[in-house]
Amino acid sequence: MIAGVSIVVGLVLAVLYEVAWFRTQSLVLARWRKMAPLLSIAGFFVRLVVLGLVFWALWAWTPLNLFITAIAFAVGFTVLSVFFLHRFTKGRHTSGTSTQVLP
Repeated sequence: MIAGVSIVVGLVLAVLYEVAWFRTQSLVLARWRKMAPLLSIAGFFVRLVVLGLVFWALWAWTPLNLFITAIAFAVGFTVLSVFFLHRFTKGRHTSGTSTQVLP
């Protein structure tokens, strides 16, 4: 029972982390294009600290198996990262015309 709940918690954390990443990236690119790299790195560290605090709280106050939760988070994070990165870059296709200059 605890293992199942740990898996669900890990997957929920992965979904929340990826949604937070996608929203912050969209906001940064829409409003502060010139500072996007700096703000993206800062956002990564903020999300990492918050995730660490959440895992610490789970360790301190719940009987969850944190190893299983962390594995479920890693698997969910990987799958969702591929999905969100594909979605994030989907609209950035080239027109199919070449700009190559022939000699």
